[in-house]
Amino acid sequence: MDSKDFDREVASLRVEGGAQGVELEEAYRMEIEDALRAVNAPARLDRFGCATNVCVGSIRAPDADWVSRWSGELHSPNRLPMPSMSTRVMKLDEDNYEVRMMFTTRGTAGFHVRFGQPGTRG
Repeated sequence: MDSKDFDREVASLRVEGGAQGVELEEAYRMEIEDALRAVNAPARLDRFGCATNVCVGSIRAPDADWVSRWSGELHSPNRLPMPSMSTRVMKLDEDNYEVRMMFTTRGTAGFHVRFGQPGTRG
């Protein structure tokens, strides 16, 4: 998730997902944006893409104080499933943060989080 080629990774997932990925992307984009509004996050979804069972994206904001509330909101029972999720908060400069996320839409898709470290696909 800290790759300098993050844009290419998002684009690659979008191609890999085909029509099903587009449907998932639209549904999860709405969930993410709704959860940002629900916690009054001063943030916007920047880049986002889904394959058939994995989505990745990034959110831009002037601070990162809202991330844990947003993550909790995403995992509430009335939301679409995200069985495995990893986020990484990066400070870009004095006034900008980027939160990168990767999550599965069903199962684990070979995605594992170990000891609180960022996940890897295996």
